Amino acid sequence: MKGKAAVVDGSQVRARAAVTSLEAIEPVQSIEEYCNRLAQEDPPQAAAEQKPPDDDSSNGGSGTARKAGDPDFHGERFSNRTHRSKTDPDARLFSKGDRVGAQLSYLVHDLMDLKSGVILDTTASRAYGALEREAALALVDNVAKVHGGRVALRYLLMDANDTSAAFLADVLARGLEPVVPTKTLSKAAIPGPLRKRVIPVELARSHRRHVRAALAAQHVRNRTRPPQLARARTRIERLFAEAKESHGLHRARGIGLQMMNIQALLTATVQNLRRLAKTYRTAGAGEARLPSASLACPSHWLHSLLAQVARSITQPTFSLNF
Repeated sequence: MKGKAAVVDGSQVRARAAVTSLEAIEPVQSIEEYCNRLAQEDPPQAAAEQKPPDDDSSNGGSGTARKAGDPDFHGERFSNRTHRSKTDPDARLFSKGDRVGAQLSYLVHDLMDLKSGVILDTTASRAYGALEREAALALVDNVAKVHGGRVALRYLLMDANDTSAAFLADVLARGLEPVVPTKTLSKAAIPGPLRKRVIPVELARSHRRHVRAALAAQHVRNRTRPPQLARARTRIERLFAEAKESHGLHRARGIGLQMMNIQALLTATVQNLRRLAKTYRTAGAGEARLPSASLACPSHWLHSLLAQVARSITQPTFSLNF
């Protein structure tokens, strides 16, 4: 593992709950407390990204709240701010595109070493598009905390969804060079100095944030980076495809965000074991030495052992029951 460049991205994973399990939320507190709690749980920008299910095309209301399990969606619109799944309350409606129906889902985020394909860290979150940037920063911070100077990342590769100027400023503050598509970068001019004699504290903070974000966007636009890095970002898509096709990450096997996080960690562990087995299998003349052992170990035996571990973890009958 080189540890020079890393790729971060998120993938949608369908929750173990059907759309028919959605039920209207009935607040038990005051309207003000209810709205404040929802504003913290579901950011307004995330609510705009969610699309109603294909079954629902009406703008009106039916007058009577539909109960969970009732397949009749006539006259009802769905939103993460008004509905929750009775089966899995942590799941959220999420759609990857305008013409794709929304499904109850989670997001799984991976931070991958570009050279070796090793997953440095992974986590699961509720399905909000805006949470991808927060998860990316959390993964980078966790790798720096756990590995310290042993993994000195220099470049962080991201897709077009991570071109927010404020987010790029946070990445630069961590000593990383963001590699993103420059066509979608903000071209806003750097704000000039405030000319008021008495400047309110909130206005001064807001002005500093805007200046910081504009400087970060300008830095990313003007900085020359190796062209092969931008093309290599798609390698993480193969990682997600492998996890979904071979290790069952296409759908959650448990209920709740904690169980989804456990599944993401186990899947990443199996994928890293496969890469470790492949490394020892192709190490050389049939013999490989374990880093933490003094005895030589045949590469084919190690590969067979790790393959059995991988199969035992990812069997279809495997369930997470705690």
